[in-house]
Amino acid sequence: GVLLHCCGAPAFWAGRGDLFEEALDKIRASWVELGKPRIITACPTCLNIFREHLPEVKLVSLWEILLEIGIPDSSCLHGTAGSIVGVVDPCATRHDPVEQKNIRRILMSLGMQIEELPLSGEMPECCGFGGLMYNANPVLARDVVARRTTASDNDYLAYCAMCRDNFAAAGKRVSHLIEHLFPAVAGGDP
Repeated sequence: GVLLHCCGAPAFWAGRGDLFEEALDKIRASWVELGKPRIITACPTCLNIFREHLPEVKLVSLWEILLEIGIPDSSCLHGTAGSIVGVVDPCATRHDPVEQKNIRRILMSLGMQIEELPLSGEMPECCGFGGLMYNANPVLARDVVARRTTASDNDYLAYCAMCRDNFAAAGKRVSHLIEHLFPAVAGGDP
C-alpha cells in the first residue's frame, strides 16, 4: 500500500502534541489496516519521527531498498553522468551516517561527482524549514537559505523535499534525488 500522510513533524516542532498524536494515530491505523507491513520512507524526517514515536513499526529507507534492488532503468543515468552536485545533507540525517553514505553510493552509481558542502555529514545546517524556523523567525530563515545556497556554484542535490523547495524558491538550481531516479520526462532536466 501507499501512505501519503504527513508524519506530524510540523505539529511536533510547534509543540502541538494533540495534532502530532492525531497524525501518528492515522498512520498507525493505516499501518494496522494494511497488515503491519514494513514502512519504506524516502523522507529523513519521517524516518526519524517513526523511529522515535512508532517503535513498533519496522522501517527502512527507500535509499537502502534501491541499493538492494538496483537503480531503476528509468533513471537519468545517462543525463547526469559526470555532473558535479553539491550534496545537501538535511539536518534530519545528522545522526544517520548510513543514510548519508547510501545517498552518496546512489549518486556515484548514477555517475555523478559529489561536492561536499560546508556543514554536511555530522554537522548539516538546517535549510530554514526544520523546527518551523521560517514561521518562528523568517528573517533568520532567509539568511540561512541565502548562506546555504551560495556555498557553491554547482547545482545542488537534495534528498529532503523541504531543503529542495527552500533552495529552489531562493533561485538555486537544486533537484531532489527522486527526480533523477524517476524522471517525469525521459531526458528532462530534473
